[in-house]
Amino acid sequence: MINIMVDASLYIPIYFIVVTLFTLGVASKIKTKSASQILEYGNTSAIAGTLLFSLIIAVFLGSRPPTYYFGDTGNYAHHFYLIKDGLIPNIPSSEWLWIKLITICTKITDVNGFLTIVAIGYLGFTATACAKIAPRHSLALLLFNMGAYSFIGYGVNGLRNGLACSIMLLVIALAIQDRPKRLLAIAIAVLASCVHKTVILPLSMLVISLYFIRNFKTAYIFWIFSIILSLTVGGTISSFFGLLGFDDRLSYLTNEVNAEKFSHTGFRFDFLLYSMMPIILGYHIIIKKGLRNRAYEILLNTYTLSNAFWVIVIRAEFSNRFAYLSWFLYPIVLAYPALKMNVWGKKQGIVAAKILMAQLGFTLFMEFIVS
Repeated sequence: MINIMVDASLYIPIYFIVVTLFTLGVASKIKTKSASQILEYGNTSAIAGTLLFSLIIAVFLGSRPPTYYFGDTGNYAHHFYLIKDGLIPNIPSSEWLWIKLITICTKITDVNGFLTIVAIGYLGFTATACAKIAPRHSLALLLFNMGAYSFIGYGVNGLRNGLACSIMLLVIALAIQDRPKRLLAIAIAVLASCVHKTVILPLSMLVISLYFIRNFKTAYIFWIFSIILSLTVGGTISSFFGLLGFDDRLSYLTNEVNAEKFSHTGFRFDFLLYSMMPIILGYHIIIKKGLRNRAYEILLNTYTLSNAFWVIVIRAEFSNRFAYLSWFLYPIVLAYPALKMNVWGKKQGIVAAKILMAQLGFTLFMEFIVS
């Protein structure tokens, strides 16, 4: 594989420099446009450029040193070498597709080739989903994703979950379009669950949003109720799910919390505040303004219901790992009304640019100031 020879400490800063420059360029073009111009503005032929951009970023990220500097990258490199030596890593057999992917990679490439293939999948599925959801604004929507909090983390740290959620994003992009594509979406969703079975949660919420809870107000009330549940009996519910053994990560729900990690456990008001932004936006658009868009409501309801599960178990250690089962939809839910609906009229471009830049600004603050 290509060896870019960049120091490990520079990968994340370089990534954000590139994302920031492209985001500034897109925001400057959008901010002068009205809602009608945004709906008509753009070119579907730019999709090829969006896919190429995602490929370049993927190759760059895939060239990173396969060490624990990038968190679980070190573990996945270890799994690669175990399988190469004929051993089986501690991965559930139900997630056979992930094991199969590593096995194939051990036969055709080195560890960085494996990391590059995973990165291409992660960014490629995300870019394809963006092209399906907003073909005229595929690059803008991809930048919404790339600038989102945790996106880069699941590109270089939680690889398996990140890849599964990116596939799930494509599933949702297909499901919101028309019924014939929903059968294809279900088939792809099955593959995503064979990479990481926790995507069964957002998949279940998608099905509920498609066929049962079609009104955002119901999902919104359930989300509010989940906060009450979490504050009153959240610990008991977390222990119950942990004992079910649905997934290895559910062991976090029953872990003892030590004093050193207390600031990262308990009821995470900071994470809750972050999570509620798309929900507040949806409340403003659907309930206050009375604007209806079926695709947007499916996206919003899927996010809201998935996030409600995390709220209930918010006290658990590493609860952000559960949060990402809704957060992978976060930038899409924020961006959809700005790029695909007439919400703010002549000021739509300014609002869209502000949302895009505010989200990136928050991510940069968390990445370089808080962490």
